[in-house]
Amino acid sequence: MKSPLSLLAGIPDSHMWSSRTWTDYAELPHPEQVLAMLPLFGFADWGLGRPLELEEILGTAVINHARETGGPVMERLHILPPLRQVLGPYPHSLFGIDFETALDLIDHIARGVAAAGLSRLLLFTTSPWNEELIDVAGRQARVRHGLQVFLSNLAALGLDLHPVRSPAREIVQCAACACLGELPAKAPPRAAPAYPAFRPGEIPWCPPLKFDMPLERAIATGRANIADAGTRLAAIVAEILDTPPRPRRKPPARNTPSNHGNNRGRAARHHRHRAS
Repeated sequence: MKSPLSLLAGIPDSHMWSSRTWTDYAELPHPEQVLAMLPLFGFADWGLGRPLELEEILGTAVINHARETGGPVMERLHILPPLRQVLGPYPHSLFGIDFETALDLIDHIARGVAAAGLSRLLLFTTSPWNEELIDVAGRQARVRHGLQVFLSNLAALGLDLHPVRSPAREIVQCAACACLGELPAKAPPRAAPAYPAFRPGEIPWCPPLKFDMPLERAIATGRANIADAGTRLAAIVAEILDTPPRPRRKPPARNTPSNHGNNRGRAARHHRHRAS
């Protein structure tokens, strides 16, 4: 029976974390040789005439290509259910949450990865608005849970959704054609917005992309683009898994009530000493 979460994520049970039990992880002979991967997919109108779930459509296609073509090493890649409630800082992005809540969500997931005995975690985001989030989350997971954290994003694999930074939005549009099998919906004409290339700045909506490529050519081009991105991701995963893991660093102990009291006492004595 296929796991409902596997169906929802579009990823087979063999690679989905949620299709395993805690006993499965307790019995792993070499958990340090396993890489957990957390995809982060947002919802946004990127000005491409595509569904709001475009990030997940593209991200899943890239992950599956990497999984299918990356060789035996991919058997050690365990993919967590995608995190869909992420940052949405502008009006064109929907269902967004604040930075602190998003950071806490990732921290809880990272804690579960560490509790399962794994030591390596790959954070993969499709949205340019979440690249800074995974950078901070990765540092936090390293400090709090002793995990070795790696970061990747869709833009680094050649499919950049950023409305200004992207060298060729047509590449992303072709990839969408390959996944959906149809040309984009016609977007209403709008005046070009004025905003800086990246931060600081407000991007209320993304400018519509003019796209005149025939469907057959767009699909062929898009398949090649997805294959290229998937090959790059597979190379990243293989490099991580082929490198001997670092010794598991013990996370710092949390303050116990007794320690907390001792710390308060030391702080009070220090304060009295300075006051005198």
